[in-house]
Amino acid sequence: MVFNLKGTNIELTDAISQYVDKKLKTLNENFQNIIRMSVEVGLTSKRHQNGTIYRAEVNVSIPGKMLRAEHTDSDLYRAIDHIQYEIKRELKSAKEKQIKLRRKVVKV
Repeated sequence: MVFNLKGTNIELTDAISQYVDKKLKTLNENFQNIIRMSVEVGLTSKRHQNGTIYRAEVNVSIPGKMLRAEHTDSDLYRAIDHIQYEIKRELKSAKEKQIKLRRKVVKV
């Protein structure tokens, strides 16, 4: 699996990198068919009316599909947690669809 991490308008610290690694690289243990995972974390705008808003986005390539999750929040770590939950849900759904398609082909 190819893993890319990018920071937009923020400095990628070791703490952020380790947190993203801990949360998202574990997906490869449960879903072995991941080809590429690109993660982007950053600051959407420095002067927002409601304070600082962070954005986390993940793009996952699996054979035949591209899955994507994005979330904005006032806390960067909460945004990362949310995209982990969303992409895990999408990967599980894609895996179940593949299994159903294989079963249909075998029955015919």
